[in-house]
Amino acid sequence: ATDITADITFDYATPKAAFDDKNEAYCAIELTPKYNGEDVDGAAKPKVYIGIKGDTQLDGDVDMDDAFDTLQYYSYNAAGRTPTLTDGKDENLEKLAYFLSDVDTESTAGKNEGNKTLSMDDAFNILQYYSYRAAGRNMAWPEVVPSLKTLKGSIWAE
Repeated sequence: ATDITADITFDYATPKAAFDDKNEAYCAIELTPKYNGEDVDGAAKPKVYIGIKGDTQLDGDVDMDDAFDTLQYYSYNAAGRTPTLTDGKDENLEKLAYFLSDVDTESTAGKNEGNKTLSMDDAFNILQYYSYRAAGRNMAWPEVVPSLKTLKGSIWAE
């Protein structure tokens, strides 16, 4: 048996390349697997969701409204309600909004699980990120949330 995994590619080399190419507030795209540059007939096409960290509203911008919506989610959850960040019609879009909003622990479950939760800290961090950028400081997320540098699985882990 020959291992061909190194010869399998997709439409884009990185999530950023797909996001930049689509030039939308967020991406929800199917990727076509390719073997040596040719489409693989009949292969499953994974659907990927890509957005901007901190963009709770999925509008392509990180601002005070995102911090507010994150805080509102936290408050509703603390009050025993079952909140959503989107209209709730697309479970994967809800997971994307949650992941992008959970700036410090990056939960991929789309809900609070263990120590990966949407909290007041996330709302504060989003507001802090927005404030730095509004003041002309082009801060990267690890400068706002240093724990991302040691968070296993984060793109900022060192």
